[in-house]
Amino acid sequence: MGAESQETHGGCPVVHTDYRPNRPFGSYYKLLDAEREQFPVLYNDATGDPYWMIQRHDHVLEAFHTPEVFSNEVVQAINWRDAIFFLPNQVNNPEHANLRRLLNRWFAPAAVRKAEPLFIEHCNRLIDDFIGDGSCDFVAEFAIRYPTDLLLQILGMPVEDGPQMVKWVEAIFGGAFGGEGGFASVDAIKAYYDTALDSRLHDDRDPQTDFLTYLLNAEIDGEKLSRETLLTICMTMMTAGLDTTRSALGYIFQYLATHDDDRRRLAENPDIIPAAVEEFVRLNNLIMQSGRLVTKDVEFHGASMKAGDVVSLGIVQACRDPGSSRTPPPSIPGGRISTAILAGAPARIAASACTWHATRSSLPSRNGTSESRNTRSETALSSPTVACSSASRPCLLSGPWREASDVKIGLGMITAQRPPGADLTDQQIYQDIIALAVQAEANGFDSLWLSEHHFVDDGYMPSLLVVAAVAVRTSVIGIGTGVLLAPFYHPLRLAEDAATVDLLSGGRLLLGIGTGWREEEFAGFGVPRTALGRRIELTVEAVRRAWNGEPTSAAEGAAPVRVTPQPAGGRRPPIWIGARSKPGIRRAARIADGFMAARVTPVALAEQVGLLRDALAELGRDPAEVTVSVHAPVFAWPGGDAWDLVREPYHYVEWKYQEMAAPAGHEQVPPPLTPAGQRELRSAGLVGTPEEVAALIRQYRDAAGDDLHFVARLYWPGLDRDVQREAIRVFASDVIPAVR
Repeated sequence: MGAESQETHGGCPVVHTDYRPNRPFGSYYKLLDAEREQFPVLYNDATGDPYWMIQRHDHVLEAFHTPEVFSNEVVQAINWRDAIFFLPNQVNNPEHANLRRLLNRWFAPAAVRKAEPLFIEHCNRLIDDFIGDGSCDFVAEFAIRYPTDLLLQILGMPVEDGPQMVKWVEAIFGGAFGGEGGFASVDAIKAYYDTALDSRLHDDRDPQTDFLTYLLNAEIDGEKLSRETLLTICMTMMTAGLDTTRSALGYIFQYLATHDDDRRRLAENPDIIPAAVEEFVRLNNLIMQSGRLVTKDVEFHGASMKAGDVVSLGIVQACRDPGSSRTPPPSIPGGRISTAILAGAPARIAASACTWHATRSSLPSRNGTSESRNTRSETALSSPTVACSSASRPCLLSGPWREASDVKIGLGMITAQRPPGADLTDQQIYQDIIALAVQAEANGFDSLWLSEHHFVDDGYMPSLLVVAAVAVRTSVIGIGTGVLLAPFYHPLRLAEDAATVDLLSGGRLLLGIGTGWREEEFAGFGVPRTALGRRIELTVEAVRRAWNGEPTSAAEGAAPVRVTPQPAGGRRPPIWIGARSKPGIRRAARIADGFMAARVTPVALAEQVGLLRDALAELGRDPAEVTVSVHAPVFAWPGGDAWDLVREPYHYVEWKYQEMAAPAGHEQVPPPLTPAGQRELRSAGLVGTPEEVAALIRQYRDAAGDDLHFVARLYWPGLDRDVQREAIRVFASDVIPAVR
């Protein structure tokens, strides 16, 4: 069995636990928990191909974000030589990022939210089939049918083919742990979609609404995807979606059937059902591990790994790790790794709707302790028969449901400031910024924003080269400049630099620009502080011409030139303009792709949005063409000590901005915070419990008309590093879902 072994390899204990045999329900989690507590990294030799087991939350997250050492070429440590090839899982960047961008059009959180009514309607329709009976075989009548029917619908295939698809998927995941028929079923699914793709070549279907037609027309770097790539993507979608969704639902309802107190708690507090679903997913993650191939010799937290070794990144162990400050105890929803990996939005929606029903009935359990084939399928064999009440279904606009608004959440404003007394070097601060960017992406933020100022004694970030560094360490998060001070850049150099960053990021740049306001900066660069509005307009005009491939001259008497390279995929990165005054807002309406408000109340934001939309109407522009964004100081923390934690960093940042406006001479240390100053700061910031902060952000959302890119200024120079990371995690797990 293995956890008792004293043998070592590469500095770590050797274990012999074989995860392939059948075991009683839930026993895999107990085994993995025990082995995690034995040692952070283990060496497992139970199969013919030994592998390392990385088990602590922070170590697993670190490995996920170190692809130069831990490569995607192996994605399953157990039986890795016979593993099935999935896409985009099993390729590295840039191929991985390119494929993810194509699929995000259909499966990114924003796209899924738009389809939420379809998911809920299908969920309710399945419940209607058995609600009159008073009970059901939950797995057979719902958990299998729901994801199968939905995925076939999304992929544009007949729902009637569901039973055959289920058989193929079960054979694949049986084969993943040594069973027979896995590769034959992969071939069968590919043949099924090969026929469907052939039919699409002769159908006149819209690629905007038909997934297979979209894939057939998709291009990367000007080339269409190969047929084998298309077939592998379709096979991956079906296998991953069916298996994890079914099993996740089964685990949730097994728990509800055997824990009546918690079921009643959810019945009495339906607003916490979505958070409970996140906690279920964290504690019973159906993706046990993700394999990686070691690309070079490395010492990793006590383990001497060699190039060519195989590693298991223990997702289950990480999500249940009580020793990590970023893994919540069981009473707190969270588990960022599970959320990032098991991105099953349809599963979450179904689980929330079904839980809503189940909490209004008693849930007798049968066969809740039966044996199982493996961790993936044990739920299908052990889930209880679940009784459903005849209570009315949840309405889309009430109860736990609300029509999704188009709200995106950014993290900012990254400034790299080092307050007096800070014990970090500049190098450590910049390294932390990259780590926070990686965390923000893993935690599900839509964007990350970096700021710019010059000649500031606390090291305020003067160079947006950091944007390029963030681009190469992330893959899907939007990267914004908040804001780039346009008067200090030559327009053609700006076009070149922005295009380069856009290429490095694969088309994720959001170019926010502003005029600047510090006298010291204009004097230092020798730039006159006159006609700044006109200068912004000329800059935007020149940059866009350059990105269109037109010969462009940005100065009187200068020769027209063509700027190369062009931005990623022939796109034109959106240009957002920061503005406060009426002329500035009208300018944004005239020339920008986005309007950036800053440090305003919801009432003031509503007034600015009104001015913007009036100006857009006069210009004949569609309001949807211009994104509305706002950034505000934010700090959410469970309990009542949020203000105590952030007060000093908040005071420093606000004081420093005022001090930076002085024409000459700088104070390095802020004066003591007076009671009046403290009241003023608290009234201007969004500080409190996650619930309080979410309620305040919803006021901004409502002021913008439910269509907003809210940038949470969560970066606090001088804040304890662990508190900073945890605050970001808390915001992601407890605030973002309540805002969207």
